[in-house]
Amino acid sequence: MRVATDLICLRRLHRLRLRNSRLYERARQEARTDEMTGLLNRKYFYEVLNEELSIKTGEASLALMIINVDDFKLYNQLWLGVKEGDLCLQLDCRYYQKQVSEKVDTRLAMEGKEFMVLYRDMIFFPPEIW
Repeated sequence: MRVATDLICLRRLHRLRLRNSRLYERARQEARTDEMTGLLNRKYFYEVLNEELSIKTGEASLALMIINVDDFKLYNQLWLGVKEGDLCLQLDCRYYQKQVSEKVDTRLAMEGKEFMVLYRDMIFFPPEIW
């Protein structure tokens, strides 16, 4: 009887550990991403950027592009409101994701009306130019 009780307890403990693990991963993901777009948030993006800067050596390249959507507050006020503005930012986000992710190893982030793109190991100028 004791063995059966122990097995039941172990199963329950195992299920609890799995559940906690999934909850932890979900909370970790939510803490690192922008809720509306799913892109990295600014805080985590800076962590990734600092990590990349600390490991880059030799010929490896790293580039940062910041895209600022001008007059976005005006768009929200004059046109259809914040809800439509959010939809516009989501569409912008998908566009930028599609454009950059097909070409090079990148990370995208967003905060407010700014998109940040981190390009890894991209050749901007061929060596013969130097």
